Amino acid sequence: MFVEIIMVQFYTRFRKRLGACILSGVVASFLILILVFSPSTTSLAVLASTDSLNLHQYRSFRPPVVLKGVHNNASGLTYNHEKNTLFLVINNPEKIIEIDVLGNELRHILLEGFEDTEAITYLGRNNYAIAEERRRSIVIVKIDANTDRLIRSQQRSLTLPMEGTNNKGFEGIASDPDSGRLYVSNEKEPKKVFQLDGFVDDTSHLSVSSPWSLDVDSLDSEDISGLYFDHELNHILLLSDESQQLIEASLEGEVISTLDLSDNNAGIFEEIPQAEGVALGPNNTLYILSEPNLLFSFSK
Repeated sequence: MFVEIIMVQFYTRFRKRLGACILSGVVASFLILILVFSPSTTSLAVLASTDSLNLHQYRSFRPPVVLKGVHNNASGLTYNHEKNTLFLVINNPEKIIEIDVLGNELRHILLEGFEDTEAITYLGRNNYAIAEERRRSIVIVKIDANTDRLIRSQQRSLTLPMEGTNNKGFEGIASDPDSGRLYVSNEKEPKKVFQLDGFVDDTSHLSVSSPWSLDVDSLDSEDISGLYFDHELNHILLLSDESQQLIEASLEGEVISTLDLSDNNAGIFEEIPQAEGVALGPNNTLYILSEPNLLFSFSK
């Protein structure tokens, strides 16, 4: 009888404690739900993401624009924030075309003596840097309101000696307006990103280095077809045509966010034929240029 009483008391205490644990678990789960969905927690999540472009949030907001006057070989793209226009470079025949953000053509600029112009970036104050793939050269040019022709022999240029296939050379170029630094990508074989200091400012202290080794960390990209540098975040965007993606990375080679550019993703219902150029415009609108002559537009 004594043993039975002890067992009953033990069972009663155990049931009370078990009930308390279950109740505590229910309360804890409820509190977690409140924290997750409360406005204050949502605000904290938004704040935590402000150190990234959050490329995965971008969606195409209109059908691709067919660029009139461009029949083939649309290659590089850059945005002039002072004019609110886009400049794209054609690699054959070599020329620059200025368009508005809707894709309407504004003017053509002939490039004499240039060869295989694959990329362009805006430096500020009407200055641009153009990358020539086969020559592995960077050319600084000035384009004002009256420019309709540029002669290469009259421009300042730099050629970087490199090994590799001629047609797998410079495909992307981006600039940091704060430091005057240029970033140049070699498409593949070898796949590299170069950091060029001193050339834009025309100083005697010219240096060429690599922010990180793509041989060690390829960022899951088969090639690099375009570049863009976000000086506010100090992040670089790497466009990959073959991998059909856009990568936001730190200058240490850490992937921050990605945008899947394959069909049926990011509001794209048809495959981007050959993504070659990338730029951010007003309100961080994302523009991607594709051969032969398509302009894709994305926003969040």
